[in-house]
Amino acid sequence: MYPSKFLRLYFASTAKARLTETQVSKLRNVPGILQVVPETVSHLHTTRTPDFLQLSQSFGLWPKSDYGNDMIIGVLDSGIWPESESFKMMAGSVVKNAGFYGLARGDARGMATKARLAIYKVCWEYGSKISCSDADILAALEDAISDGVNVISMSIGTFAAVKKGITVSCSAGNDGPRESTVENLAPWILTVGASSIDRDFRADAILGDGPGGPADPHLLPATMVDPMAGNIIRSYANQSSAKARIIFKGTVIGGNPLIPAPQVAQFSSRGSNRVTPGILKPDFMAPGVNILASWTGVNSPSGLSFDTRRQVKFNIKYGTSMACPHVSGLAALLHKVYPNWSPAAIKSALMTTAYNVDNTGNGIRDLATGNPSTPFDHGSGHVDPNRALDPGLVYDLGVNDYIGFLCSIGYNERQIEQIVQDQTVDCSTMGLASPGDLNYPSFSIVFKASNNKITIKRVLKNVGQSENVVYDVKVSSPSFIETTVLPSKLVFSPENHSLSYEVTFSALVDLKEGTFPQFGWIEWTDGHHNVRSPIAFARGMDLLSSI
Repeated sequence: MYPSKFLRLYFASTAKARLTETQVSKLRNVPGILQVVPETVSHLHTTRTPDFLQLSQSFGLWPKSDYGNDMIIGVLDSGIWPESESFKMMAGSVVKNAGFYGLARGDARGMATKARLAIYKVCWEYGSKISCSDADILAALEDAISDGVNVISMSIGTFAAVKKGITVSCSAGNDGPRESTVENLAPWILTVGASSIDRDFRADAILGDGPGGPADPHLLPATMVDPMAGNIIRSYANQSSAKARIIFKGTVIGGNPLIPAPQVAQFSSRGSNRVTPGILKPDFMAPGVNILASWTGVNSPSGLSFDTRRQVKFNIKYGTSMACPHVSGLAALLHKVYPNWSPAAIKSALMTTAYNVDNTGNGIRDLATGNPSTPFDHGSGHVDPNRALDPGLVYDLGVNDYIGFLCSIGYNERQIEQIVQDQTVDCSTMGLASPGDLNYPSFSIVFKASNNKITIKRVLKNVGQSENVVYDVKVSSPSFIETTVLPSKLVFSPENHSLSYEVTFSALVDLKEGTFPQFGWIEWTDGHHNVRSPIAFARGMDLLSSI
């Protein structure tokens, strides 16, 4: 056995040490020690996106926030390539004529071009995997908090940061389109799914019988197509006279016909929330497909150790780990404009102003199936930076609200103390009536066999320019579920800048007969602002097991 060794004391009342099994057993019984656990290892899950997100130098979030000047974004990931032009002080925040072998050529820039980056390398390559240890992540969070960052961007999947007023943005995961694969489920985290944009690097696969369709580039000498196109090609290839050709068309922006965008990326992890079904995840989505990103000079574009053929300054990447940094940058811009807003208010502004239609005017669709997407796929919708600048109302939350939520889902005081690093937790006075009463900007309603009527409460805070304003409610829900909001009108004034309302969801039929999941929305509007929250309706396990 190795000798015991104290390695590091962390800000979050946590320490790292190398101990024997005997020492671990003794330490667990020491007064004041909340938990002793072994270290675990996690794994890691542009030139067009500013325009696609309608970020403009002349109006909206960019000039209003001075491009995030002096904001600090802490990035916890596998590190950066300092030699990249994107990180050179001489190049500034914009890299001219960036591209990848002629594709996606243009000026490369981030979301918050005047913000500062604090890079914390927590992930390391071991063989074919990039692994991230708990100890390195905790140390980086400790350093980021001490360094005074405003936003933490993590593509791996913290309460201590939120307690300090830091917005934490995490990727939803890349295990879609399978159901209930979404990660980073804590309600204090911004959980970001991935969407497509209206740019494609297109190759048309033309079959001998006429039908054809776009195909995406692939690492191998091949093209990658969506499932629907794949089925057509497979069926045609089985014919004895099958012929085909591939026509490469380079970078296509907009397209003719128009490339429908945004759409939910095939790989983006989906709901429902398998851990806390009363919280709808992901929260929303942002660009994460065909993103031009700076690239290390050590690896080839494929990232494979045996592929030593090419070196590039930029690479085209996809994943929710591409979507997450977009949102981190946008959160930094909002922090600059509203320095007194809580992380929950920042999240609410981004969620309630998200949109649910694509650039053709149709509902957002799922690239994996071609069907309309749902809140289990896209959360509240697609992020809209300029609308988030003026949300009208926000659903705010503080540390005690999250403690109440943890009490309501069955955590005891000792377990909660391990999360919040506070030994004064008392669930008898702090607990919520139900998890659904957490003042979250979306609704996840889970009916049970013993309860086909659910009432939950929300509080809205007026952050608009007018202190005297009236909001009316609009509701959309399935025909067999009655949704009642009381009051149906919220009258804000200087004396009443925060107002509450209750929503009652009543199933009008035998829940065993209904088709689930179902979806809807609640929207508060003053004629200028539209504060919309998605609703997901599901059956509890007790109902499912009896069907």
